Amino acid sequence: MITNQEFADSVIATLRENLASDDVAFFGSHRTGEADEYSDVDIRARIDRPLDELFFTSLTACIEERFGRTTVRYDPDYRDDPQTQDLRLTLYDFPIFWRIDLVVTSDCPTARKFPNPFPEWSVATSALWNLVWAVKYDRRNQLDAADEYMAAACGKVCVDTVTYSVQGVKRMLDWLSEKDDVDGELIDKLRGVLTA
Repeated sequence: MITNQEFADSVIATLRENLASDDVAFFGSHRTGEADEYSDVDIRARIDRPLDELFFTSLTACIEERFGRTTVRYDPDYRDDPQTQDLRLTLYDFPIFWRIDLVVTSDCPTARKFPNPFPEWSVATSALWNLVWAVKYDRRNQLDAADEYMAAACGKVCVDTVTYSVQGVKRMLDWLSEKDDVDGELIDKLRGVLTA
């Protein structure tokens, strides 16, 4: 079984090759050497190509060719920035905690940055990711952080806030599974973590 660090290193290598850029580097826990089996992979990259549909389509195709089926969300914090985009890539064939957070900055301002129009984030999907992070922090024995992410998930979907518990997460997942705007396969992956 591949380790989290081996996975992260292979992501960096794949991106350097695909982006034709040496300016691809970790930030966050992989940069500081504090990554563990629950760490996501935070990467910053600088390129000299426009952030247009062709770029993001080819980037996603490259990731999928190397790592398998992928879902992508674009961070709204960069919605109005013509030169920077933050992608959240979830790989179905790897642990749910190993999401790739890729911040790409281009030296070429893009008149019509992809995606356009910018898609709104699904509230249910956002709540699901809060639950993923709540489980992550519980596994790390950082219970205050687990409670905070659990409360954030509850708040997003207007459910009475509860402190973190496995049963509470399972109830939230049951509730989310009835929504149309959340990936049922990711819900099942998180359920699998809870029962492993």
